[in-house]
Amino acid sequence: AVSAAGSLFATSYAWSIVSGPNASVPPANATLSGANSLAPTFSATADGTYVLQLIVGNGATQSTPAFLTLEVDNLLALAPAAIRFSDIKAILQASCAGCHTSGAGARPPVFFANIDRNGDGVAGDATDDLWFYTEVRGLINFTDIAASPLLRKPSGNHHFGGTVAGFNANLAPGQAGRASYDLFVNWTANGAPQ
Repeated sequence: AVSAAGSLFATSYAWSIVSGPNASVPPANATLSGANSLAPTFSATADGTYVLQLIVGNGATQSTPAFLTLEVDNLLALAPAAIRFSDIKAILQASCAGCHTSGAGARPPVFFANIDRNGDGVAGDATDDLWFYTEVRGLINFTDIAASPLLRKPSGNHHFGGTVAGFNANLAPGQAGRASYDLFVNWTANGAPQ
């Protein structure tokens, strides 16, 4: 699903598909159900780049069109709906826990290592994992996913170590150098399920 949740004060929504990977407009291989709702469902049967248009309104006033570009790739390692926090946690712990760890003088906003978050003497149990998940969700901007600290820092924005492997957002979607970035984007776009 796509969302117009960032459209403050809007009372009407008009979504449309304005382009796709083939020349027909709208593309014959894509659908948008609930096109007059806040969060319609986009479906496509062919890989490629699709552009959606949104015009919102409030009474007689309508916005200028806003555009959303979607990249459909059926070769993703995981279907977006199948991505869970355990997939995200594995990448955070493999790529970022070296700096985001507890210890003398450590002060990162989130510790990515398994630590005893709830103080019960057991590190990494289900309760600690729930706290960890909640902390990571706090690093997500659901109205502008690319602006999320969870994505900006490892993609080279405000990071002492530069771009983390797999987070090169300058590459086209689907390329190996941005595989982790794409996984995080798809997880977040799906509501960041636990």
